[in-house]
Amino acid sequence: VKSSDLRFVDMNNGVIFDNKTNLMWMKSDYWQLENKWVNWYTAQQFTQSINNKNFAGHSDWRLPTPLEAESLYNPRRRNLDKDGDKIYIDPIFLKGAGWATWTSYEKKNNAVVVSFKNKGGKFYQNKISGTDAFFRLVRGPISKNISNFEKNK
Repeated sequence: VKSSDLRFVDMNNGVIFDNKTNLMWMKSDYWQLENKWVNWYTAQQFTQSINNKNFAGHSDWRLPTPLEAESLYNPRRRNLDKDGDKIYIDPIFLKGAGWATWTSYEKKNNAVVVSFKNKGGKFYQNKISGTDAFFRLVRGPISKNISNFEKNK
């Protein structure tokens, strides 16, 4: 199954491949898998657990960089978050996800969160008490070359 613009491909194993960035995304985010919020440290532990289980045949899953997470935001694509509110990620991803994702970028007690609501954007949240505590894991880019997406930013 491909997205309407052919950018995303559902690999039918819980993974969505992004042809634009050469990244592989988990189709479900943590909220959809566990039905609860999670702080940044617990997100790290969950990531290790997913890698230990070799999810979808891979053990290199990680939190996205802010740039990678922002690449999912698209105001021309509509989806629904866990509360039934609009978020702007392709509907190839399952409905009912969190409206933001933790990223790998951290600074002291905070980490960057990228929002998929409204106008999107990124902001810092406390790694323990952050309230927009959702995440979607990624791996890649699949190519050894830096993808055009990263080069053009």
